[in-house]
Amino acid sequence: MTLITKISIPSKLLTVIALTGAIFLGCALYTSNRIAGIDAAYTNLLDKESKAVVKVARLNRVVAQLGYAALRSAAEAGTAEGKSIGRHLDTLAAEATTLIDGARREAPTFRARIDQIAGQFDACLRAIRDMRDLAEAGKADEALSLARRIADGVQKEMTESARMLVDDMEASLQKRSDDLTAEVNATRSLLLAVSLTGIAIGAAACILVVIFGVTRPIRRLAAKLQRMADGAIDAEITEAGRGDEIGLIGRAVEGIRTLVARNAAEQAKIQRMADEA
Repeated sequence: MTLITKISIPSKLLTVIALTGAIFLGCALYTSNRIAGIDAAYTNLLDKESKAVVKVARLNRVVAQLGYAALRSAAEAGTAEGKSIGRHLDTLAAEATTLIDGARREAPTFRARIDQIAGQFDACLRAIRDMRDLAEAGKADEALSLARRIADGVQKEMTESARMLVDDMEASLQKRSDDLTAEVNATRSLLLAVSLTGIAIGAAACILVVIFGVTRPIRRLAAKLQRMADGAIDAEITEAGRGDEIGLIGRAVEGIRTLVARNAAEQAKIQRMADEA
């Protein structure tokens, strides 16, 4: 007698339902973990890498303002306005340094290129300091000439490097966004496929339980009852050995078969006695 024949029909159905539920639960947990990972990636994309793009773009504007202020500083050397512009230069330099440090933290993938821009910025600051020294020494023409060389040289190079970096960072962000969107769609498709598979498995298991655990045994019992009704009382009731509800019915049929056999034996005995008399 197999294990399935010892389990009650409700227990079989509950087992199938539990297995189907386990499939859905596993799918839900897997999907939840995947979505949490994607959400974390999106958060990093928005909170860090996109902000790094803004910082590099802002750095480009600050460098442009720095070059313009350097030219004005050289032109206004020795005046109160020149001193005010010098303080503004220091403020812009500090802001640029902060932007570079922030971009390094928030876009580690592009750290090498940000370091390259930082090197260009340091060269630009050294040249501006030399220009200010010339201006303060009263060499206005030389200071103005150096300021123009700064604008046409290291400043222009740095501006172009920053512009290209912004373009590449934006392209990288777009690709990452597209990849995450594709991952979300793949997770959704997987969830749908697993859900449909779970439903199919559960439905198939229920059908098998009904066919092999209920329908076929009952049909066999009905056939044996029909044979008994036709007078055949020697049919073996194998279902009586089952441990489920079909077994209960089988044992009841076995009891009926035994009773019919005993009555038939008594009738035969009475008939023999009558014939002998």
